[in-house]
Amino acid sequence: MSRKSDPMLRISDFAAKESHRSTPRERTLFYRELRAICRWSYRYAWLWFAVTAVLCVPAFLQARKIGLDTDLTRLLPEHSRAVQWSDELETVVGDGGFFSLVFEQGDRATLQRAVDEIAERFNQLEGIRWIDYRYPVDFLDRYRYLLIPSYRLEEMVHVIEDWQAQVNPFLEDLGGDDSTDSTEDNSRLEEVLVYYQKLPLYHEDPDGKMLGMLVHPDHGIKNLGFVRDLYGKMRAIADEVQAEHGVVIGIGGSLRSRVEEFQVIVNDVTRMGAISILAIIVTLAVSFRSLRVLPVLVYPLAAALLWSFAFVPTLVGDLNTITSFLLMVLFGMGVDYSIHLVKRFRHEICTRDVEASLIETFTSTGRSVMTSGLTTALGLLVLVISDFRGFSDLGFIGGTAVVVITFAMLFVMPATLVIGHRLGLVTPRSPTLPSRHFALPPRWAAAALTVLVLASTAAAVMNLGFDYDFGNFSANSEELDRLKEKQDRIYPLFFGPAAIYVAKDLPTLDAALEVIESARRQPDSEIESYSSVRDFAPTPEETAERLDLIAYIREMLSARWTRHIEDPDRIRVVEDIREYRPPRRPPALADVPASIMHNLVARDGSGEFVLAVNAKGPPKDGRVTMAFTEQLYSLQMPEGVRGPTGDKPVLAEILWLVTEEAPWIVALTFFGIFVLVVLDRRSLRQAVWVLLPLVASLLLTFGAMVALGWKFNFFNIVVLPSLLGIGVDHGVHYYRRWRELGRNTAETQVELFEPISVATLTTIMGYSGMAFAHHPGLRAIGDLAIVGLTATWICALVLLPGLLRWREYLLVRARRDPMTVLSVRAGD
Repeated sequence: MSRKSDPMLRISDFAAKESHRSTPRERTLFYRELRAICRWSYRYAWLWFAVTAVLCVPAFLQARKIGLDTDLTRLLPEHSRAVQWSDELETVVGDGGFFSLVFEQGDRATLQRAVDEIAERFNQLEGIRWIDYRYPVDFLDRYRYLLIPSYRLEEMVHVIEDWQAQVNPFLEDLGGDDSTDSTEDNSRLEEVLVYYQKLPLYHEDPDGKMLGMLVHPDHGIKNLGFVRDLYGKMRAIADEVQAEHGVVIGIGGSLRSRVEEFQVIVNDVTRMGAISILAIIVTLAVSFRSLRVLPVLVYPLAAALLWSFAFVPTLVGDLNTITSFLLMVLFGMGVDYSIHLVKRFRHEICTRDVEASLIETFTSTGRSVMTSGLTTALGLLVLVISDFRGFSDLGFIGGTAVVVITFAMLFVMPATLVIGHRLGLVTPRSPTLPSRHFALPPRWAAAALTVLVLASTAAAVMNLGFDYDFGNFSANSEELDRLKEKQDRIYPLFFGPAAIYVAKDLPTLDAALEVIESARRQPDSEIESYSSVRDFAPTPEETAERLDLIAYIREMLSARWTRHIEDPDRIRVVEDIREYRPPRRPPALADVPASIMHNLVARDGSGEFVLAVNAKGPPKDGRVTMAFTEQLYSLQMPEGVRGPTGDKPVLAEILWLVTEEAPWIVALTFFGIFVLVVLDRRSLRQAVWVLLPLVASLLLTFGAMVALGWKFNFFNIVVLPSLLGIGVDHGVHYYRRWRELGRNTAETQVELFEPISVATLTTIMGYSGMAFAHHPGLRAIGDLAIVGLTATWICALVLLPGLLRWREYLLVRARRDPMTVLSVRAGD
């Protein structure tokens, strides 16, 4: 077929002429500046290189100061109630952190000797506030049931009524299903009853085969360095005692869990960094079919990362759990720009001299790099306005780094390319694929992908949700899980409080207890229980109420129906309560042993009293946490009460911020990217074409999440703004080059298929290490990022080319009507 008889070629010639005439308009912005940079870089390449290399030295020294802070309060703004109370009450009550020791695999006498020796040696360590390993049995045996708060005694009445119903079939039938609804609560209270019968001197399990110890340091997890050092010293002593007495000593507790989580994150980041960087280097070497070009690809990026991270210690401080992975991700993202520039330069020097190739590369592909870099930076910098510091720190560090990387590509890369060419590291090479038919996807693929995007949208609207279970995103340790099970056998009633208040004196504490009790009795209350010094030194009114309830319980257990009880534990409880005789006077504050008072008074010697509150429901359920904290925040506590502080308020505020801010931050990010693209393209319709693969890939990602059974959580939700910034890059590069090549989709696909594929793959490699992380939160980030980036690649190289070919088809159909041709082209 002749050129004149081929309508597609005639349309391409027409479009090429139009594109040639429009090029000066497209290159007006920064065109002269980019030409000047290229010329100076060509003439003084080694000078540019020397200056940038010198600047890397102080940047490296400053970046070495960056640390890692895994404290969850680090993720909240300073004006947060949880943070304010945590900071104010840290020296008063600490954070409730503790170490727990479990002694086993020895006879009882040997275990006791090991416990006593450990206690003696631990007391010599600096920074330990108190060690708890013996019960004040004289005090507990004397008062026993009189130490149970009245609301707990009321619950015991219901438990005993349930026992009576179980041994009396007639009463059980009348009871219906009510008794079965409270089976779990009754089981818990039965444990309390058995627990209060007779406590041993040492902390031990019911079988007497394991002994326990609780260690409370002066400082909590906010002083991670101290906690890690203390754990190391405790472990060393425990190892020596193990060897001496032939027992096994395990160290667990909340502080050990935090230390392990920190170490897991550090190990993950180290391992992930090595895996990601190695994978990226291998990908680059395979793509460029050369190892020599790697320094040219990596040097500008490495310099930019050093410069950007040099500001982190001063402007942000330490990295947090969510920003700990940023270095490897930024490396994977930033190398995309190097790939596009180096491949375009290698293509240009096939037909031009070096200076002309440099100018052509940076006034064309360089413009795309600048646009995509600014849109990616905007997608991250929008996060800075978030109150959730997991977002804001990520946005500041990542956004600043992308800006620095972008400028490094424009100012450092030209000289690097010139030096690389002179040293033989960068050689001419044109982009090639087996055939255009291989590069271009069939039309049916674009149609099928469009249907899949629509289906994904519907599935996401109906099924995509948020995972509120914090247990799914904590570092897992089989050793600590086993120790936790053993700890629960030794301490069936031991649990860290969900929230803590501090009252200035006893009258203030009594007033606060009235508020808490009133809130607990509400039908929809999330408060399960509370404890204070009044449990062990009750007021006269509380004492009278307890005595009345104890008398009523004894009367209930004196009836004949108790003869039908068969469970031995219940029989012992019945006999014990029958024989119990309350003391003539209740315990006074002076009677409470020091081992109990440690947890009930302020540790700073101020004389203030601690009020601990516990929540209902699963401890790791975020919805329960939010409801519990919301109820506490709504209480009008008397003057002189400070709080609440604790893990629950911190976790609740994190969830509030993430779930409230994420939607509008994503929307604002997209809007900012849209505005930048419109300003760059100077056309609303062209901006729509650039953003089309971004929107489609995001919807496709949501559908994939539904198909895989994933949900958003407060870790992986930070990927969304990043995907918006990264996802727009492909559309920017593809659409600009498509217009420069005369709207020839086949030529554009041949030239950009490999750069876009390699750029996507290297970014995926930046996240790939996290997909294998031991920390579930980091793993969730890596998994979602990989799926999202894969979706951006598919939409950029299948959906967008398919739709652009459809535009070409419309041009062919309208070839006989020039006005129609112009009308169709207006949509481009």
